[in-house]
Amino acid sequence: MVDLSLLIPYVGACFVLAAVPGPTVTVIVADALLRGTGAGLTIVAGTPAGVLVMTLIVAPGMQALVGFMGRPLTGSN
Repeated sequence: MVDLSLLIPYVGACFVLAAVPGPTVTVIVADALLRGTGAGLTIVAGTPAGVLVMTLIVAPGMQALVGFMGRPLTGSN
């Protein structure tokens, strides 16, 4: 059983980390407050578009890396 003196601060820290917005939310709110709703919505649309582009760029490299490193790790030639 987990000691209660450790569990309470852990749950508190988890709550604080879950409640604090991430950098994307902070940028969206700040830009929307500074430049208006349209600018905030532009960032909301641009964020997943950027993640998609990044995924499409990184995926082939990761596939090659796993293909290269998979052979030695599994012992096959």
